[in-house]
Amino acid sequence: MKLKQSLRETVQANLRALDAMALASGRPKLDVPERLVKYTQPKREYVKVQAPEASEAQILKAIFTALHYDIRVAWIARMNSGAFHLTDGSGNDRFVRLNSQRGMSDLIGMLKGGRTFCIEVKSASGRVAPHQQAFLDLIAEGGGLSGVARSVEDSQRIIGG
Repeated sequence: MKLKQSLRETVQANLRALDAMALASGRPKLDVPERLVKYTQPKREYVKVQAPEASEAQILKAIFTALHYDIRVAWIARMNSGAFHLTDGSGNDRFVRLNSQRGMSDLIGMLKGGRTFCIEVKSASGRVAPHQQAFLDLIAEGGGLSGVARSVEDSQRIIGG
């Protein structure tokens, strides 16, 4: 026995009950209101479509949240990279770079034991640029943990050593 019925099943059961009451009382069957007709038709079969791959921003947010609450992590920070043109309206335009280290990873942090980690986040089809790989190699040479993560599980493996 089902405890919960779908809307379609409820409407169909109610319409069958109304038909039975009309038959028992000798009255004509009720016309089904137009808005309920779609619920009397059999349910169509739908083709399952594969979900689109998660964006880099979605993966980064999930990894950041997971590591923020991980008991092994002392702190974690999101590093913004890139540059933009700043205009103050008085003609004093300037070019502003968000960080001075080229290829800096998306997430940088430290484990409770003092070991640094850097994680470059990429989508399933994302590619690591040569300057990003050079930064990851620099961290690894210095004794830190570094790597490319395409999922939360990847980030867990990186900080696990």
